[in-house]
Amino acid sequence: MNEDLHSNETGDIARLGRLIQSRRETLGLSVREAARRAEVDKGTVSRIEQGLIPNPRPDNIKAIAQALRVPVSDLFAVAGWTPKGELPALRPYLRTKYNLTVKEAKEIEEDFARIAREKGISFNEYDGPIGGEDED
Repeated sequence: MNEDLHSNETGDIARLGRLIQSRRETLGLSVREAARRAEVDKGTVSRIEQGLIPNPRPDNIKAIAQALRVPVSDLFAVAGWTPKGELPALRPYLRTKYNLTVKEAKEIEEDFARIAREKGISFNEYDGPIGGEDED
């Protein structure tokens, strides 16, 4: 593990793979094209998506995140890794940290959005769960 990351015992590599695969498919990219854009071997991308690499290299995850236009901190959060000096977006953080149901996470997000509007705070919300990822 890279010294710039803090490993979390609750990391779920299979969930990370599902998130990457779902985002890739949402963008209409093949494994080959996503790998080309990330400059990562296509077999590596495929094995990460399938959860077959228990400890994927952080630099590969960073490259894949960039190719799929996903904040790297979100992928690291799903994997249970915390990049030093970075925080994930609200939705992946809530899902990872508190293991909330879809309804619970939505209620918190709605409250947060309301409070942010009242305070004049603007932020870019992450697209949220993909491919039924958080469905119970």
